[in-house]
Amino acid sequence: MPLHEAVEMLGRDDPPRSGVVTKPVDGSANIPMPKVERHDANGDLQALAKLADELLIELSPLVAIEPLPPRGTWAGISRRGVETLLLDITGIGDWFGGEAEVIAAARRWLERFGWSARMAIADTVAACWGVSHYGDLAISSSPVGGGEPVIDRLPVRALRIDHEVARQLDRLGIETIGQLRQLPRGGLATRLGPDLIRRVDQMLGQASEPLAMHHTEPEDAAVCELEYPTTDQSILSHRIGLLIDQVATRLAARVRGALRLVCQLELLENRPSERIEVGLFAPTADAAHLKRLMLTALENRSLAAMVQRIHVSVELGGPLKLYQTNLFDESRSGGLAGAAGRQAFARMIETVAMRLGGDAVLGVERTDHPRPESAYRLRPLAGRADRGGHGRGGSGRIDSRMVASKSLPIKSARRSQAAPPLGPVPDDPLRRPLSLLTVPRPIQVEASRRDGVLTSIRIEEPEMRSAARVHRVLRCWGPERIETRGAIAGWERRDYYRVEIEGGGWLWLFRQGFAGESPEWKLHGRFG
Repeated sequence: MPLHEAVEMLGRDDPPRSGVVTKPVDGSANIPMPKVERHDANGDLQALAKLADELLIELSPLVAIEPLPPRGTWAGISRRGVETLLLDITGIGDWFGGEAEVIAAARRWLERFGWSARMAIADTVAACWGVSHYGDLAISSSPVGGGEPVIDRLPVRALRIDHEVARQLDRLGIETIGQLRQLPRGGLATRLGPDLIRRVDQMLGQASEPLAMHHTEPEDAAVCELEYPTTDQSILSHRIGLLIDQVATRLAARVRGALRLVCQLELLENRPSERIEVGLFAPTADAAHLKRLMLTALENRSLAAMVQRIHVSVELGGPLKLYQTNLFDESRSGGLAGAAGRQAFARMIETVAMRLGGDAVLGVERTDHPRPESAYRLRPLAGRADRGGHGRGGSGRIDSRMVASKSLPIKSARRSQAAPPLGPVPDDPLRRPLSLLTVPRPIQVEASRRDGVLTSIRIEEPEMRSAARVHRVLRCWGPERIETRGAIAGWERRDYYRVEIEGGGWLWLFRQGFAGESPEWKLHGRFG
């Protein structure tokens, strides 16, 4: 959820910080502050898959992870990832003493791991999903073959329909599935589309809804027990290489690749085991490359005792990307457009990250933050998919409103009134400066009292010991307004201007403040 919504639900006036700190809230006893971390959709999916692996043994051999719609939205509910498991328990209830006991057994099993869930049993996949999300869970199991009264009481959003269809039904006053079923099917299909009819039929069992069943991934791991414990680097390197060959062969057979490879060295004398981790930029099953990275990391390790057991495993993987071979070799032209170039780029990233450390090789990732200085974040490129460190210190999602005003030229005294308007169009690549200050720098601005035209800018140059420099303004374009509202910085308004100063330079500055407040001017970037 957006960060400010979480803050409001917790009843706090101050934004939470990373870490856990004790602080009184509303005069009550001290409670721990929440720990804020960026959402990890890949980690959620892996955790749900592990849960499905366990349920294959505990409850049913047929477990499926819910399919998501193409846009990730059902009836206006934004889905950041899958969150539902579907189990086929046909014929299984008698082993537990009834279907209600199946839910009770599942609830007890989940509680052992600290989990809770909304659970329901129904005749069809659609009905089970709808009841578990929108139904009265006091009736957790609908009667076999007679669940229509339960279905009719569900809201139309339980049909997993498109947001626009749900909005039109709301305008027609149709709130429940029972009301919807009383309308003529032909008129509904003509006005709202055939998908709505298909969803109703799936809910009632009149149309099939096939599911892709979940299967436990084979473990990509290999183990070697040394006959004679040793610390000899050549022996360890040879054994590790053989284990990586085994793992890479299994990966290649399934068209999978490793994103994070781990080598665990178990030591004698009750010493803690040594863990060597290799993070990769892209999935790979190239045994030679994996061995080169792992053995490079082994060279920098000093072992506290002799090694008696070696375990190599893939903790994070992904599908291998297969590219069509080009008729002409693009690598000769020096470009990175072809498959060979992309592979060479990935190898370079992984090699440098192994030498300097995974956190030393960073990539830039765009965010949806409206503030220009927060519109990106840095994340590790190698082994990045499950680290959770790509921007954990971010401020979270913020409700924003961005208003780009029309071009408003502000002319200097020397400009002719017939001069064309100045200013970049929205698709101009130089609409934003090439150099952006990490922290906007306060400046002093003078404007004409007659028409408010900017005349000069006074900038303190921290790198110069002399007095501040005053720049004469030739012309400028603006404003472009950016407004934000969030739990971190509260409400903020900025009016940005692109300014040409005497000498040919261009600056990007903004005026901050609301009506009735004294405006504060800051320099945010330079064009070239």
